[in-house]
Amino acid sequence: MQKEIEMLKVVAKLDLNDNDIEKIESILKEKNLDWSVVLQGIFKHKIVNIFFFIVKNNRLLEYIPNYVIKALISNWEYSKIKMKNYKKLIKDATVKLNERNIPYALIKGFDTNDKLYFEYDENIREFNDLDLFVSEENLTEAEKVFIEDGFVAGDYSLASENVDKVSRYNQIRIKMGSHQIYNLVKKINFSDDGMIYGPLIVDINFEVYLGGKDKKQNPISTKDMLETRKLRENYEGIKYYSLDEYYTLVQLIYHFYRETTEDGEVDFNLHNLCDIHLYLKHYADKWNLSILKEIIMKHKMEEVFWFALYFVDVTFETSYMEVILDKDIDYSEKYKQHIEFWK
Repeated sequence: MQKEIEMLKVVAKLDLNDNDIEKIESILKEKNLDWSVVLQGIFKHKIVNIFFFIVKNNRLLEYIPNYVIKALISNWEYSKIKMKNYKKLIKDATVKLNERNIPYALIKGFDTNDKLYFEYDENIREFNDLDLFVSEENLTEAEKVFIEDGFVAGDYSLASENVDKVSRYNQIRIKMGSHQIYNLVKKINFSDDGMIYGPLIVDINFEVYLGGKDKKQNPISTKDMLETRKLRENYEGIKYYSLDEYYTLVQLIYHFYRETTEDGEVDFNLHNLCDIHLYLKHYADKWNLSILKEIIMKHKMEEVFWFALYFVDVTFETSYMEVILDKDIDYSEKYKQHIEFWK
C-alpha cells in the first residue's frame, strides 16, 4: 500500500491514539512523500477537513508545504460558508414540510454531522447536498417545497456558474431506476461581496437502496422506517426529524454498499467508512443489539452488513463483525476483488 494512502486511512479514524499520531508524523516527515497523491486522496475521499483538523490540532502543519496548507484553509473556509447556507435551507424547508404534514427525515450529510462530528467541530464532516427521506406518495408535495423556492431539477456547472436543467425524460428515467429523484439545484450567492456563487443541492430519497427492488430481499418499507423518526434539536436550535438509531445505521450501510459496488465497479470512499465506524462506536452502549439483529434478519441484510462491517473492521482495526453478525456468515469469496483492491 502506498504510504500516502496508509496515512489517510489512519487520519480517517478521527479518534487517534499516540501511535496513530506518531505514524502520521513519521510519514509526513518523509522526503519523498508525494503530495499530489495526498491531495488527490483527501479530496476524493472527502476527508479534506478531517485531515486539516488532525494535522492542525496535533501541531503537524510544519511538515506540510505552504501551498497545501493554503488549499486546506480555503476548503475549510468554503465549507463554513456552505454550512451556513444549508442551515438556513434546513430551517426554512423543515417548517414548510411540517406545515404540509409531510413525514420526512434528514439523512446522511447534515444528520450524520449533527449526530457524530459536532463534538469535534461542526465543519469537519463535509457534505455537498441536503438529503431528504420521504415516502413515494409524498414525493410530489415534498418536491414542491423546493420548486416553489426556486430549485430546479438539474446539475450545477462550476464553469458557467449556472444550473443546467435536466429533461423530463431523464427525470423519469432516474426515478424509475433509482432510490431517489433527480437532484434539485438552486444557484445562490455564497458570499456577501457577490464574488462566490455556488449551488444548494437537495436529494430527495423515497426508499433505501435495494428496498423491494432486489427480489432476493424483503421490501424495506419507507413508511415503517419513517414511523421510527425522532425530532432532534442541534445546539443552534435547529429542529428536524431523523430516523431512529437502528434505521440510520441501515441507511448508512446501504449507502456505502451501493457506492462501493454499483455498476460492478470497485471503489471506496473513506468518509463513508468513517461515518459507519463513528456511528457504531457512538451507539455501542446505547442500543439494544437484539433489535438491530432482528432488523437485519427481517430484511435479509446479512450480506450488506457483512460487506460494510468487514471493511470498517480491517480499516479501523475494530471487531464490530463478531458482535453484530453470526460468525458463520462469510462473503469474502464473493467480494475478493474488493478485498484485494482495499489491501
